[in-house]
Amino acid sequence: MGEVGVGDMVRLPSLDEATMVQNLRERFEAGEPYTLCGQICVSVNPFKWLPLYTDDAIQRYERAVDPFVSEPPHVFSVVHAALHRLTQSVSDTLPSQSILVSGESGAGKTEATKICMRYLAAVDGRHSSSDSSFALTERVLQSSPVLEAFGNAQTSRNGNSSRFGKFLQLRYSRDGQQTGAAISTYLLERSRVVRPPAGEANYHVLYAVAGGLDAEQREDVQLLAEEAYGPTLPADGGRLSAAARTEAWTRIVEALTTIGFSELEVSELARALASVLGLSALRFDWTDDELGQRCATASDAEACRRAARCLQVERSCDLALKLTERTTYLSTGDMYVKALD
Repeated sequence: MGEVGVGDMVRLPSLDEATMVQNLRERFEAGEPYTLCGQICVSVNPFKWLPLYTDDAIQRYERAVDPFVSEPPHVFSVVHAALHRLTQSVSDTLPSQSILVSGESGAGKTEATKICMRYLAAVDGRHSSSDSSFALTERVLQSSPVLEAFGNAQTSRNGNSSRFGKFLQLRYSRDGQQTGAAISTYLLERSRVVRPPAGEANYHVLYAVAGGLDAEQREDVQLLAEEAYGPTLPADGGRLSAAARTEAWTRIVEALTTIGFSELEVSELARALASVLGLSALRFDWTDDELGQRCATASDAEACRRAARCLQVERSCDLALKLTERTTYLSTGDMYVKALD
């Protein structure tokens, strides 16, 4: 089968916006989501899984001398080039390589990053037989579902939109073996935790913990039914079944375990997430104090009791005071307490 459109837009007779968009459309409609522009890979999200990421495909791109020339356009070519330049350097210091994945919401950045990581993991696994190397590769791969659970949410444009920035650093030895990894996250949309925008959802992990814990765990952290947290866990996109919620939480726990979380740490994480939901269920009213100043008071004693038990605070009144008062310690050693409104 011949090439559809122009695989590398550098070869277009006219490199203007209209010509580029038309070329991308022709290739997309023919089932070709990737198009090159030199060594930049432009992808058009097909919103479905295509048979382009098999082990055979990974081996073909890995073995190619220059996949930009010999193979069809693919994100694998970009990853191959970065890894090749890293491991084939003759200098004493390995040159750092960066792959920038950018695009608007729904463009497929999350999936493209995971595809890159799968390629690197597959190549690393074929060139190393040690258990420690395999364990590291699995931990790197399993970081993706954890980050997605805690940092992705359904928006009006995208069912799995990343609401944070991520910088993933993979460390390699001179012989091309992965030796470590570090992930930095930034700009998390924290306001979504309190109240998601109209028509959108909260972070995936909150739905998973709300519907995925068993009866004993739910009692321990004082979780109510998911519907009780309506403003925090809106169901504009439709609520998933209990089985789907349980499966989602199970996948998160499996990923956390692979990364290295202990059973106790997973349990405490579930408690922390449940406490977020418990605090979101609190309701406040206001009244005038003895000086005539308006101050806030917790109006739902039962919700306050549940939140206190989840947070392992002995008395719910202590929690209510901490949420409705601010204590300031002065340089003189005096303490000043102000009621919040």
